[in-house]
Amino acid sequence: MARKRNNVPPFRKPFKAVPLRMVKGRAPKPPKWKKPHKTWKQAWFETRPFVLLIALVTISVIAAMPGAFEPPGFLQSEPERIEGSFTRCGKGRGYYCVIDGDTFRIGERSVRVVGIDTAEVEAQCPAEAAQAELSTAALQRWLNRGAFTMTARLD
Repeated sequence: MARKRNNVPPFRKPFKAVPLRMVKGRAPKPPKWKKPHKTWKQAWFETRPFVLLIALVTISVIAAMPGAFEPPGFLQSEPERIEGSFTRCGKGRGYYCVIDGDTFRIGERSVRVVGIDTAEVEAQCPAEAAQAELSTAALQRWLNRGAFTMTARLD
């Protein structure tokens, strides 16, 4: 035991408990049957071929579907020849009639002209009602110019 000088206790290194599994300051090797944990980078590099394979199969299945790469609006019906006189729609009107400035009827089928948007006939404002009447009369004149071919867009 060291001698005390001036009431100062001698320096002692505190006792540090070493875990039983620590041998000479390092952890023991894992057992041979237990694989070490992989990092996310290692796991990504191992699964990347499978992800690529799934993506290629998905793309090929979508490409094999009918109409998968055709833009909307390009699916069209067969051209239909229309010959007749158009009247305004109402009770007792003919087979061909005009509903408003952008819609007409052929029998029971209602047809809307693509790319035209006009005022509705049942308008609240008198100015809008007048414009709707003018556009309806203009469509009726346009349809009565003679026979035409109509191609319907399938949506």
